[in-house]
Amino acid sequence: MGDLPLTLKCPVGGEEWPATSYKSLTELFPDELQYRNIHFSCPGGHGFTLRKAVNSGMFTKEQGEKMLELAKQGVAKWKADFVSGSKQDE
Repeated sequence: MGDLPLTLKCPVGGEEWPATSYKSLTELFPDELQYRNIHFSCPGGHGFTLRKAVNSGMFTKEQGEKMLELAKQGVAKWKADFVSGSKQDE
């Protein structure tokens, strides 16, 4: 995601923070991973979904799609590792 600006404006509070200071969390067990299943928080304590971030212009639609695709790949890998790891523990 090298095309992000150095600072991003929080879509909830309106403050600008360094792009690397935002935290993200992806739900692992939705039926289908969508924009609403990827959550962000800014250093100001505001929480919002990827959908809100794209709709507010924090991220472009293309960036949102890329993040969603990467999250899907990461969740699939985690589930594969988790399932194979738990079977080894039996």
